[in-house]
Formats: sequence, structure tokens, C-alpha cells
Amino acid sequence: MALALALTGHGTTMLGHTIAGGFMSFRWNWDWLLPLLGAGLAGALMPVQGAANSWLARRSSLALATFWVHATAVVAMGLTLLFLPSARHLPAWRALLHSPLPALLGGLMGVAITWLVASAVAPLGMVAATTGILVAQVTTAAVLDHFGLLGLDRAPFDWTKAAGAALLVAGAWLLLRR
Repeated sequence: MALALALTGHGTTMLGHTIAGGFMSFRWNWDWLLPLLGAGLAGALMPVQGAANSWLARRSSLALATFWVHATAVVAMGLTLLFLPSARHLPAWRALLHSPLPALLGGLMGVAITWLVASAVAPLGMVAATTGILVAQVTTAAVLDHFGLLGLDRAPFDWTKAAGAALLVAGAWLLLRR
């Protein structure tokens, strides 16, 4: 239920009913909820993928495992593009090919991510590797949002985000203690 509630700074309503007033309140928002659920699913798949990739690397080699991950992704996306009407429009392909260079480097970053995660899981364990990944992801995301980098809208880093980051660091410390 907590995932289904959007945090806002004013007294609001949920489907026409006030949940809480005052300093912090919650509001039901489908435009926010569905992407959050998708992000949650992606987040749940990430450690599964990391463990599977590490397992594959231990059975073969890190380079072969990384190649296999991306080769199967190319096949899966190639098949997906056959069924997406938007992929058949020439203007979409022109726009893709004329995108800024940083926007075109996602595939190379994907190779690096796959390689680095697969190499970190075996020596660190899944929880420690994922903790390091999450802290780095949130830190990087905060910088990207704050400065509006890579085509993002600016979302300034305020005291509530700083408090959340402090709790994340405290949680990371607890998870990484030996």
C-alpha cells in the first residue's frame, strides 16, 4: 500500500477523500503509481539478473557471459521491434540516429554494468553488491536530477532528499557491517 501513495507537501485527497493534512500528506496518483510499479519490477529483476550473470560467468567466462546477455537482448528487442508500430516509422529512426552522443551510449554502459555487476557478485555476495549499486545509483540520480543533466527536468536536491539519502547511507552501513 505504501508504494501506492504519492508523497506531497500539502493536505490532499485520495480518490476524493483526505488521507492526512498538515505538513506531509499522501495522494493516490495513477500517473505516478504505474511507472513506480514498473521501476519496482525492474529493481526486483536487477539482483536476479546480476546473480544469473555472475553464475553464467563462473560457468564460462566473464566476457562470454557479458556477450551472451547482450546478444540475447539484441534478439529479444529485434523480435519486439517487429511488433511495435512505432518502430516502423522512418522519422523515429532518423530521430534516434540524430540524438546527442551521450544518449546513444546506453548500450556501451549496459555492457559495463553487466560486466561490473557480474564480477562483483561472487566476491561480495548479492546483498553487498546490491547495496553498493543502490547507493551509487541514488547518488548519481540525485546529481542528474539536481542539475537537469542528460535531458532530465531539474529536480533540486532539498532537505527531504538529503534526509532520505542519510537514511540510505545508514541502511547501507547496517547492511555492509561484518
